[in-house]
This record gives sequence, C-alpha cells and structure tokens, in this order.
Amino acid sequence: MEVFCEDHNELLCTVCHLQNHKQCRHVILIADKVQSLLQKGDFQQLSANLDSLQGHFVEKKTFFEGYMPSTEKTFKQIMEEINASRQNINNYFEQMEKNTTQELQTVKTSVHDYVKTCNEFIGNTHTVQKELVNVNDKSDASILLLYTQGLNHCLKAKVALNKIPF
Repeated sequence: MEVFCEDHNELLCTVCHLQNHKQCRHVILIADKVQSLLQKGDFQQLSANLDSLQGHFVEKKTFFEGYMPSTEKTFKQIMEEINASRQNINNYFEQMEKNTTQELQTVKTSVHDYVKTCNEFIGNTHTVQKELVNVNDKSDASILLLYTQGLNHCLKAKVALNKIPF
C-alpha cells in the first residue's frame, strides 16, 4: 500500500490505483497523508473525541447501574400490589361463595320445612275429611266434636298457608 484515495477514503496499492481510481482527483502518498494529519492535529482531535465518547458511555453505564436497584424495587412493589389484589379478589370470591352456599342452604332448609308442613296438613286434612264422611254413624256430641276439630284444623291450616310464601 503506497497511496490513499481521499475521494473514497481508502488505502490503495498501485494496481488498484491504476485500475479503479484513475478518475479520482485526490490520491496522495500515505506518508504525505499521515504528515498532514499530524500537522493539522487530527490525531489529537480523534483521541479527544474517543475520550469524550468513552466518558459519555461511562456516564450512561453508571446511570443505568444506579437505576437498576430502583427498577427492581419498583418491580417488587408492583408485584406485591398485584399479589395483594389477587388475594383480595380471591378472598372476595371465597366470601361470595360462602355467602351463596349459606343462602342456598337456608332456602333448601326452608323449602324442606314447607314441604314437611304441607305434608302434615295434607295428611291431617285427609284424616279430618275421612272422619266427616262417616258422621252419620256417630252421636251428636261426637259430630259436634268432629266439627269443632275440623274448624280448628281449617284455622291452623289457613295460618300455616299464610306463613308459606307463594
């Protein structure tokens, strides 16, 4: 390598110069280029630029290294908030499930009690009706007693019906 093409910013051998860079206007000897760079202070400027760039990268690295613990702390806080929210949501649904189960059990018990009450009154009403059918074979006192029992049964049945919804 003997020459430098300033047009293309490339080092050239004699063959390359003759074949590819004949048209170039600024082809100079490498020694002349180096002497020109030294005289203009380009090496010193390049060194200063590299020092400056390195300083900027060191500053950025230091900043991000300092930023990392803050980022990790923020991440940890957010994860704790998410976990607390998840726990609150789970607690809410567990309480909702418990309340719903209790309410359904209460409804189930009430329905069972209503069915039991209905069955008792159906049975008692059937018994009273049977006895009223055979009233001709009984004494007046027995008939009056049956009638009174029938009225009492009707009153109790109406009260029970009013206590049962629907």
